[in-house]
Amino acid sequence: MAPDHGFLLAFLVICSASMLFQVAEVKAEASGDCQRKCGDVEIPYPYGMSKGCYLDEAFRVVCNESSGSASLPLLEWEVESINTTTHTLRHKNFRGVTLPFNSSRGPYVSSFPTVAGNHYSISKGKNKFVAIGCDFLAYLIDEDTGKVQGSCSSLCNPNDIVPLQLSSCSGLFCCEISFPGSLRNLSVWVWRTDYRTKDWENQCAFFTFVEKDFLSFNKIKFSTCNESYVVPMMHEWAVGNTSCDKATESLDEYVCGHNTHCVDYYPVQGYRCECNNGYGGNPYLPQSCQGTGLGVGLLILVAIGIWTWTKLKRIKESKMKQKFFRRNGGLLLQQQILSTRGSALLELILFKIEELEKATDNFSGSRVLGNGGHGTVYKGMLSDGRIVAVKKANIIDDSQQVGQFINEVSILSQINHRHIVKLLGCCLETEAPLLVYEYISNGTCRAYLHDEPKSCRFSWENRLHVAAEVAGALAYMHSYASTAIFHRDVKSSNILLDENYKAVVWKLNDKSDVYAFGVVLAEILTGQKAVSVEDDQGLAFRFRSTVKDDRLFDILDKVVVYEGKEEEILALAKLAKRCLKINAHKRPSMKEVGTELDQLRKKKEVPGHQESLWREYRSMSENCHRFSVGSEAEDDLLLRISF
Repeated sequence: MAPDHGFLLAFLVICSASMLFQVAEVKAEASGDCQRKCGDVEIPYPYGMSKGCYLDEAFRVVCNESSGSASLPLLEWEVESINTTTHTLRHKNFRGVTLPFNSSRGPYVSSFPTVAGNHYSISKGKNKFVAIGCDFLAYLIDEDTGKVQGSCSSLCNPNDIVPLQLSSCSGLFCCEISFPGSLRNLSVWVWRTDYRTKDWENQCAFFTFVEKDFLSFNKIKFSTCNESYVVPMMHEWAVGNTSCDKATESLDEYVCGHNTHCVDYYPVQGYRCECNNGYGGNPYLPQSCQGTGLGVGLLILVAIGIWTWTKLKRIKESKMKQKFFRRNGGLLLQQQILSTRGSALLELILFKIEELEKATDNFSGSRVLGNGGHGTVYKGMLSDGRIVAVKKANIIDDSQQVGQFINEVSILSQINHRHIVKLLGCCLETEAPLLVYEYISNGTCRAYLHDEPKSCRFSWENRLHVAAEVAGALAYMHSYASTAIFHRDVKSSNILLDENYKAVVWKLNDKSDVYAFGVVLAEILTGQKAVSVEDDQGLAFRFRSTVKDDRLFDILDKVVVYEGKEEEILALAKLAKRCLKINAHKRPSMKEVGTELDQLRKKKEVPGHQESLWREYRSMSENCHRFSVGSEAEDDLLLRISF
């Protein structure tokens, strides 16, 4: 068979360019006698193993000749790779923290030994935060700013057995947080969600940062409190302890070589060196960044090579799409569609990746609607003008997960409820499946409860409607759908509102739903966040305590007090109290909750009174800032509510 000349030319181009870079690197390294390899690990400058071969002590590497392993003694990291272009360092022994639980709710707080000195930070986009254990809420806090970087919850049943092959974090025994930016000093705040049961007492939870693609969660046993674990992690690094402007003032200490430029690195106090455009090499060596030196002939070869590479890339992409489609259960979904004639499943659209890339501007960061442990959601517009929400789900790892995923897609596509977000279709041609939902335009319930000035516009009538509509949607999923569906992540940020303030439940995932819905009711009544860094107890605990002490009015939102009737507020508060029972068996079912809220909504005052109330409310919302603790207006509205 005749050789593929295009492929040979592309190979020639690659070899030529590679040789040029190798020559430049050899020239730069020729003057020194430094050992630059330990086992399979390359040790480029500013790192080194002997005196005079590294920049300073923070970059000194110790090589174990017998095992071929490299380590940074200052940080006790076992190094696996160092890159001077991306300024990343991968090591495999980051040590997380193990928190033993007792009979208290929390918070349990621990800082992470993430970095040392001024040279390292947690790599942006290459790591995730993982929490393994039972029945807790975990919040990741940036200690430098005090801001919450993310949160997740892990739930367990006392009768559950920890799976032997825990290969993903989905909220059962394990949850995870993806966080943006390069960070340094972090701590975890943990609250137990079922702290009065003794089933998980004396158990532990394990918290760590880990490389994004890490899947070996089954090696971690959170029931053993006296063990510690190490996991792989990516760090970013910089040199020096000052900015570029100050570093260039002292050329004796400035470490960037020729044909380079300096870049300030803000997460730490230092800077980075980068080769100029058109140059390649190690920017920390004096003469390493060299031009490519390609002549006209080589440029022609490059053009031919690019054409060949593009053609081969398209063939490869087509094969990869087919591979991902099969791996993500595309054939199984097609079979289900063909076997369910007359079903709503026939309306499910199998989108092409090109259409969704166009709809979301190639998944632009400006299109992001939200992030979470289950994926990232983007806003997009299809070719027919429809606005949609495109969710990039987590990667499916094994055949069992494929079956579960396709079964969930099949079930959700057949749900037709006005208060549940409609699944329009999916794309299985990518490594991580893409789910396409209808777009709900008016944001989340959380925003209207906690963000000014939206909270002033979120009337009592709207709050009552939202509560009833969400309860009805959850009751439908629990009791009336052809297959029972449990959400497992009910919170105000997962309740979307359309332009008419109608509630739509988002992120479909028993009694844990009821408790979480009780927290939402407490938010609706109080306008307070479920958990905040300043509050070490949480809204659910404070709400139960306040109700028990006959002090409900102390935490009610001004809008609720101004608009709601005493009997309405009392009924909703009683229902929230029942949903927040510590003993799950004493909580009502979602069907009962939905029925009570629907009855409460129907008992509203006659329309004439509501119109008068609305006029008063508009006047109040225009002067929302007037209502503060101890004001005369508030004293005039005092309601004494007891249980």
